[in-house]
Parts: sequence; C-alpha cells; structure tokens
Amino acid sequence: FQPRSLDSPIQILGILEAVGTQFNRCWVMGMNDDIWPQAPSPNPFIPINLQRKLKMPHSSAEREFAFSEKITQRFCKSAEQVIFSYSQQKNDTPLRPSPLIAFSQEQQGSLMSLTSALSSSPPSHKFERQVILEKITDNTAPPVTENESIRGGSSILKDQAACPFRAFAKSRLNAHTIPNITAGLSAQERGIYLHEILEKIWGILENHQTLCHYQPEALTTLIKTMVAETLNNKKITRPLLKNKLFFQVEYQRLQHLIHEWLTIEKQRPPFIVFARETMRKIQLGGLALQLRVDREDKLMDGSHIVIDYKTGNPSINDWFGERPDDPQLPLYCLTSAEPIKGLSFAIIRADGSKYKGISASDCAISGIISIDQQRQDETIKSWEDFQTKQREFLTHLAINFQAGIASVDPKEPGKTCQYCDLQALCRIHESENC
Repeated sequence: FQPRSLDSPIQILGILEAVGTQFNRCWVMGMNDDIWPQAPSPNPFIPINLQRKLKMPHSSAEREFAFSEKITQRFCKSAEQVIFSYSQQKNDTPLRPSPLIAFSQEQQGSLMSLTSALSSSPPSHKFERQVILEKITDNTAPPVTENESIRGGSSILKDQAACPFRAFAKSRLNAHTIPNITAGLSAQERGIYLHEILEKIWGILENHQTLCHYQPEALTTLIKTMVAETLNNKKITRPLLKNKLFFQVEYQRLQHLIHEWLTIEKQRPPFIVFARETMRKIQLGGLALQLRVDREDKLMDGSHIVIDYKTGNPSINDWFGERPDDPQLPLYCLTSAEPIKGLSFAIIRADGSKYKGISASDCAISGIISIDQQRQDETIKSWEDFQTKQREFLTHLAINFQAGIASVDPKEPGKTCQYCDLQALCRIHESENC
C-alpha cells in the first residue's frame, strides 16, 4: 500500500506516471539516444514472433520507437513550456540526444524548436536548449611565492623546456608515478654506482700525471678495490648483490668499463681534476637551484672543462635552442666562478666509450669540437655567442616557471610524451592538438 503524499509544487515522476498529466512547467530529463527510445527486451517465456505480431511491450525496436514517439508528443502538450535535456558526456564518453528530440537552433540562439520528428506538436511550443558550458583555457598556475619550497636543480628547467606542465606537476605538485620494479639493477642504479666509483678513483689519482705513472697492475688493483668497496656498501639497500653470481657479474662489468675509460683518459693532454660531485646553489631569474656536476677539470692554460658522466648516448644538440633538452652543463657554465672553456659528456658504455662535447677552441681532446664547428645553431660563431644565448634562454625558462606558466605544451608531442609518466594527469591525448 502506497500512502498518499502531500501536495507539492514540484513532482519528480517516472515516464509512465507523468504521461497524460498537465503541468505548469515540464522538464523531461535523460533524453539520450541510448536511453530513449528504450532498447527492445522481449519476454523470454513467450514466442518472439507472437510478441511482435501483437506488438507487445518491448517486443521490437519498431514498437519501442513508435511507443516512445507517442509519449514524447504527449509531453509536448503537457505544459506551456516543456524542456527536454540530455547528457553530453558520461565519464570520458561523448553522448548524443535522442532522435525524437532533434533540435534546430532558432535565430535567438537560446530557444529551440522541435524538428519534423515532432511535426505534429503545436508550433507555438518552444524548448530551451541545454546551457552551453563555457570553456576557459587556464595555463597559468599561481606564481611561486617566497614561502614555497622548490626542490630541484637543472631538472626543473629541463622539464620546463620539455613541457611547462611537467615542470609544474613534478616540482610543485610533487606528482610522480610508482617506479617500475626491475628483476635486477635498474639503469639508474648502475649509473649511480659508476659515478661513485669514478669519484673515489679520481679522489686518489687527482690528476692526469698520476694516472699515467700508475703501473698497470697497481691501477687494476685500485679499480678492483673501488668497485668491490662500492658494491659491498650497496648490499644493505640491494640484497640482490648478496648473491655471489650476480655480484661477480656486476663486479666484472664495472671493472671492465672503468678500465677502458681510464685508458681513454690517459690519451688526453695533462689536466687536474679540480672538482668531483660538487654541489652548488645558484640563482637564475629569481629561481633558486641546486646543481651537482660530476667533474670539473683544470687544463694547463688555466681554463676549465665541465664533464658529465653518461651511460646512455646523449647528443651535444641537447644544449642548444630556446628549449634545450639537457641544460645542466650550460647552466653550470653560466654560473661558474671559474673560466669554463668547454662542456663534454663522458659516455661510458660497453659498446664504446668516448668524449662528446664542445669547447671555445681546439682543446686536443678526441670527441670535443670547437664551438665554430657545431652545426646545430649556425648563428653561434663563438663561445661568447653560445653563453649569451644560453643565459637568455635559461633565464626565460626560470622566469616562466616562477610565474606559474604551466601549459600542456610538449616540445615534440610524440617524442617528449613517449617516456613521460604524467599523461594521465595532463590528459594530452584528449587534446585536439595531440
């Protein structure tokens, strides 16, 4: 038994309850094409042919369309003002209106008249269109305040150059995905171990002359000692290294890589290792950054060259352009108190190790070319041109980050986004420009 409800100025009714009732105003909701007309749903206990012959409820799509059309026409006559509405989107899926309420826009824009699907309805009836949502493109986050703690170094400018939203999400929202779990050591871990071993070795050797005067057996012993010491220290955090077989494989791999690299170092002109794994705090465009450079060598003419160890295969082209892919060494060059003459990657790989860099002039190091030989930017003719442009570009990136510029604007959409882990946050694949 359903007790009678009190009279109310607003009633919420089902379709069949509301049909035939007169209202002052009527709003019919949920008029999407996947809902209205309803999908046929024949009774499983009655022969389907019999249901269709007798036009029983839900027996066929034709019957449902005819029934829904009559219901819709009745709603058109149920009030002076009738509003039909439908959803434009469900989750990430776009939706469409029912064909029974196909609208054609009138000149006034805010009023809609029913098309021929409801041609029998009174022509005086008007129907309000769903409110048009206003789209606002807001690519600017709040500017960085004095009390806001921003942690990071050149990676902030690297991310800002690659995509401003990436820099905002990582450095200010602290948005990061859970790292992938690997069966062995990750490439990052192997790179860290290599850095630590070379730092220890050059802490003992200190300069090119000592390296060259080391007896081969003594140098091999030094390398083995530093590799074993580093790997043993890592057993606490990486129990995998407690496995003797795995330890031996990694031990031999690192020993071979470092021995090959020091052989290349011997072929250089004399130098002194001026700094190793040095931390430096700098200000650029109002942005405070922390830099760590793997190595800085002092050459015989008193100038310095900055070296960055890499186990991948980077390119010096990453230092050029308004949005450089790797601004770490140019940034260090601009803020150093010492006269920096050149920048170079020290690429240490099993398939071939080498230097790859640029310098103000010929420095007699294989793989390091003079600045006037680079072809990435033909407008740069001298080391001073390079430094001037880098200061301009990097300062601009720092100012934009400080100002909160956070647009989803990848430098190269396909390449930049390929290894980015923030696509679920920036939703770039929903963009028309993707």
